[in-house]
Amino acid sequence: MPDPVPPPHSEPSDPAPAENAPPPWLRTSAGWSWRLIVLVAGIALVFWAVTQVLIVFVAVFLALVITAVLNPLTDLYDRVMPRPWPRPPPSCPACWSSAASSPTSSCPSPANGSDLRASSTPASTR
Repeated sequence: MPDPVPPPHSEPSDPAPAENAPPPWLRTSAGWSWRLIVLVAGIALVFWAVTQVLIVFVAVFLALVITAVLNPLTDLYDRVMPRPWPRPPPSCPACWSSAASSPTSSCPSPANGSDLRASSTPASTR
């Protein structure tokens, strides 16, 4: 039987020789440090995303607050200066459709002779 021929040049499993290898404590701390860097970057990304969305939430919240604060003023203006042509009530589907050629008797409009001013004022001021 022929003798097995060893490979001409065998590669070591560890590329660094034992005398040039870093100490185990350095390898362990390097592993923990890159994990900590990834964790901090992830937390920073979450905080950045929250601040970007927070700007939108604050803007919507302020718009709702301004609307709620100005609503009594618009109600006062509606009582003092009613609009001459109020929109028909939402319960009148014939008035909302653009295909309606003639207004119905229940819709407030000048064509059927109804009083527009009486229909636009609240019941408490009539």
